[in-house]
Amino acid sequence: METFKYKIELITPTIMGGADANHLDTDKIRTSEIKSIMRTAFRFVAGKYINHNKDGFKRLLEKEGEIFGSTKNKAKFKIFVENTENLRTKTIFLLPHKYISHDRKTYKKAVPKEAVIENQTFYLNFINYNPEKYPTDFYKALLKIAFLFGIGNRRNRFTGNMKLSNETFSLKDEVQIIDKICKDLFKVEPKSVDEPAFFSHTEKSDGRKNYRVFSLPLKTSFIRNGRLDFENILRTLYEKVIHKVEKQKDIKGILGSSAKPRQSSFVNFSLYKQNGSYRVFIISAYYKNRF
Repeated sequence: METFKYKIELITPTIMGGADANHLDTDKIRTSEIKSIMRTAFRFVAGKYINHNKDGFKRLLEKEGEIFGSTKNKAKFKIFVENTENLRTKTIFLLPHKYISHDRKTYKKAVPKEAVIENQTFYLNFINYNPEKYPTDFYKALLKIAFLFGIGNRRNRFTGNMKLSNETFSLKDEVQIIDKICKDLFKVEPKSVDEPAFFSHTEKSDGRKNYRVFSLPLKTSFIRNGRLDFENILRTLYEKVIHKVEKQKDIKGILGSSAKPRQSSFVNFSLYKQNGSYRVFIISAYYKNRF
């Protein structure tokens, strides 16, 4: 058994939600949400080691259950948070572009949510029950990708981005660390996947990637006195990007749909902070969303 502790920095407001969805309350930071996105990070990489059909997904769930726990197995690790009771929160509006006036006093249809605000820290404690098979770096890599994807409500719209304090980040490096574990776990080499069934780090048989990762510096106009002007970031995202994409009939579906059957977004918008500078990450992936 091995124990370790990480200091976690909140980069963007994080919305975990509370027990009652009709009230503006919050559960601060939920370990269940962190583990959920760690699973997503694992699937993102492990997707290249299975056939993308029902049998392949069943195999993925079996291997995933060995690590994260299932009805048959206990999880190989445990996490719990520390120093979260004093985290400050505030009400933010998820659709600030729908304000009638930009003085933020008059608005229509703007959705208010209670969020844990950015520029704060908490601690994440880990217990690793099998460090010989699943070393610390494996979990660290899963955490880094999970925090880039975002945690909690509206996580693909710049909310819930965090980082491990004093740690550098390279998506390529983190994927390589997870790949080493996956090769041993699945006992196969990466497969070509022409029609992935979920968001995954896969390539087609002709070598083309099923995913794209773009990164660019955040403009200084979105930073005031060293802090993010988060509502301005959201307003710009919706006005300059999302609304323009939705007007294009041939591509509007890439941002998801609430119509039945519900379609998740193929694009994830997130922010990362390193060496005092913010970067925008846009991660997109093609998948058929079914088996």
